[in-house]
Amino acid sequence: MQGLVVDDALKSGTHIGPVVDQGQLDQGLKYIRIGQEEGAKLVAGGELLKHDAPRFYLAPALFTDVSNRMRATQEG
Repeated sequence: MQGLVVDDALKSGTHIGPVVDQGQLDQGLKYIRIGQEEGAKLVAGGELLKHDAPRFYLAPALFTDVSNRMRATQEG
């Protein structure tokens, strides 16, 4: 995951573009928080990323210690 490039979706070499808007960004952050509150371990990512372009960038999150009963895995 560390090798994934999060940037402008139209930029060459980008693997993951920005989320659509503030609402989607807030939802992503909410499910990261819910996962942690449910006991999942965030081992990489999940942080806001800053770029020159004024968009909403979120690093992909990788969790361990998850179960299918967790809200974050069912809804997120």
